[in-house]
Amino acid sequence: MDLPIKKELHELIDKCDNQSILEQVKALLESDKVVDWWDELYDGDKKPGRE
Repeated sequence: MDLPIKKELHELIDKCDNQSILEQVKALLESDKVVDWWDELYDGDKKPGRE
């Protein structure tokens, strides 16, 4: 299956010369689970109006 997004990502990766960005993309693609920062907060920190 050749999705348009895959082609676009290949092109962006091919153009990228930044080692740090490439390592981050690699780590993201290799991870099984993407963690939402909201889910990582304590319940008390999720309350509206908390400063």
